[in-house]
Amino acid sequence: MTEKVLDYDRGIVAQETGYWCGPASTQIVLDSRGIKVAERTLAGEIGTHTGGTDHIGLIAPVLNRRAPGGGYAVIGMPNDPPRRDQVDALWDHLVRGVDAGWGLVANIIAPPSNYPRAVPPSTLNLRYGGGTVYHYVALMGYSDQGQRKVWWADPGFSPHGCWVSLEQTASLIAGKGYAWPSAAQAAPAPVPRPPAPAGGMTADVLAEAMGCSRSRAAEMLPGMLGAMQAAQITTPLRAAHWCAQIGHESVGLVYMEEIASGDQYEWRTDLGNNQPGDGRRFKGSGPIQLTGRRNFGLFSEWCFAKRYTTSPTLFVDHPELVRNDPKWGFLAASWYWTVARPALNSQADRDDLEAVTRSINGGLNGLADRGERLARCKRLGAKLLPPQTSGGLTMEASDELTKRFPSRSIFRHSDDPVDTMAGFILNIDAREHEKFILDAALAGDAAAIKLVEREAAKGESRCVAALAKIKGDRK
Repeated sequence: MTEKVLDYDRGIVAQETGYWCGPASTQIVLDSRGIKVAERTLAGEIGTHTGGTDHIGLIAPVLNRRAPGGGYAVIGMPNDPPRRDQVDALWDHLVRGVDAGWGLVANIIAPPSNYPRAVPPSTLNLRYGGGTVYHYVALMGYSDQGQRKVWWADPGFSPHGCWVSLEQTASLIAGKGYAWPSAAQAAPAPVPRPPAPAGGMTADVLAEAMGCSRSRAAEMLPGMLGAMQAAQITTPLRAAHWCAQIGHESVGLVYMEEIASGDQYEWRTDLGNNQPGDGRRFKGSGPIQLTGRRNFGLFSEWCFAKRYTTSPTLFVDHPELVRNDPKWGFLAASWYWTVARPALNSQADRDDLEAVTRSINGGLNGLADRGERLARCKRLGAKLLPPQTSGGLTMEASDELTKRFPSRSIFRHSDDPVDTMAGFILNIDAREHEKFILDAALAGDAAAIKLVEREAAKGESRCVAALAKIKGDRK
């Protein structure tokens, strides 16, 4: 049983005018993050007028500008009453957000027959009145003690805070929507990030490899190491080529986005840019410059499939994360290195600078600089590797990891060795993730259904069967 309410200044909750509930709710969420902004300032940024705030979509961009780590996204709830999966999704988003320290903003419609009712331990109802209320509130906590309930910080009606059931909260949002911090919650699996024992790449080594300041190297190091893990950079030669290419493309970690405006990519259908403004939104981002709506979408799906994120469209919805957060920027380079250009590691193993450069650049631009960087990185050798791949394994441990074992299933065909320890673990991971996605799809999760449809189109029998069941349940 869990109960959790974010800390915020109760003295600022009440809205300052009869139509500033949107700015006031936004102010509460920001205050819980330690960000102090005047309600009047937020009203101007949101575009609130004497008739109120037009829609929840005006609030999410302001939250993202003021608190960029949240990655606020808008979830519409058009069904009234809401579907069961929409209610459950609201709960999931609330729990994830609050657990990570971020509140939600909800747009509600409250007719007199459905004014919010306090549930225990709250004893006082919010004093709604005056007919149907069109309103915004901040959702700042959750509890599953006795029933699932939501802590409302309500700027419009005293006592300005109480527990309301999840079911009624969802019924009041129905017809409108809410903004939730889609990038702030803990991902089901962390982005690969090595521990930091002695040995392996340090900030000093990275600075030497890149030709940048130590402070810049220290800032970029965690993202770099995590990305190298994800890209299977496991040998000194691979590390040398990886660092040489990233060093050239980012000019020694100076640039994490393309200098040009991105207008040159507008309406580039080969990049998937099919909406106004896509050129600027999806211009080159990250140290190898992920470019175009299509690539941002593929990168999003890859991160979701690996459970680094909880949204398969995260970086299409929030492309700024790739250029503003080194963790995602470097991981985009991992996706490019292993998925978009899967031959890169084998090209690096052959020490083929021209082939690696063509894979990265499409030509041989900057080949001389890339070559100079490669020579410098080769001199650093194993120092460039992430700590746990820098020779820390004993020969005995390495042998044990590569040794093949028989299956222990009671249904095994024989006692012959069939796979390595790592292989068995990866198989378990695959089966668990497949079950997770299939269960989510059968429960109605739209993102999971999309993935099931993708695999069903390839003829995967379990996905075909699951999709048939989903369609049958909808009839």
